[in-house]
Amino acid sequence: MSRWVVVVAWIALAGSLLLVELAAAQGDGASPSPAPNRAEDRACARVAREWADRHGLDDEGIAVLSGCRQDAGGEWFLPTGPDDPRLPGGPVLSAPEEQRTADLLRRIETQLAGLPATMPPWMVERLEELYDPINHAVTGHLDPDAALAGFQDQYAAVLVSYLRDPANRALADHVWWWASRREAAFPQSECTRRALPPPVCGAVVSMLRINLPPFPWDLADPLVLADYLAWSLDNHLVPSR
Repeated sequence: MSRWVVVVAWIALAGSLLLVELAAAQGDGASPSPAPNRAEDRACARVAREWADRHGLDDEGIAVLSGCRQDAGGEWFLPTGPDDPRLPGGPVLSAPEEQRTADLLRRIETQLAGLPATMPPWMVERLEELYDPINHAVTGHLDPDAALAGFQDQYAAVLVSYLRDPANRALADHVWWWASRREAAFPQSECTRRALPPPVCGAVVSMLRINLPPFPWDLADPLVLADYLAWSLDNHLVPSR
């Protein structure tokens, strides 16, 4: 099984808990945005310095792999969402852009909603155990003490099967985008170029989550979804109205 297919499978797994987060994030539209987490903002600044100095990542790569962003003054922070007032240029999507991408978002949500039915109950329960309600820089909502050995391979097969259904094309496209931009942020060829020993390369790639699949909360992040929808608009993948 190719690495891309495995990553695709992990991304598809986001379905079960993704919709829970989407519902919480969207709610009735009246909930205020969460307050900034200053501790995570400081973590973003620290990670950005370390990754730039130690791994040579540029600002875009740091943003993709850490979930952090820079404000207009160049300070790193962990956004509270796609409409965080600290984001330069305002919300990721304008109101007209939200309307144009509403159908694509609906299809992704619908396809994700069908995923839990293809999983055994223990798999869904395990995902719930891995979830941390606090959003952190780099790790997101993954429980930092989680033990993952042996788990991902078991449900990767379930997810690959689900994504192979042509009816889930919107989700598969989203998966491809998520995986591709992380690979572009730190391609494994960098290990060869920098003559990193395999153990070191493996540690770097693991830390940057290049070969690790996305969890439900990764794709449920409203900022990630908004970024994907914005990318779809930029690449003319959403019909004009």
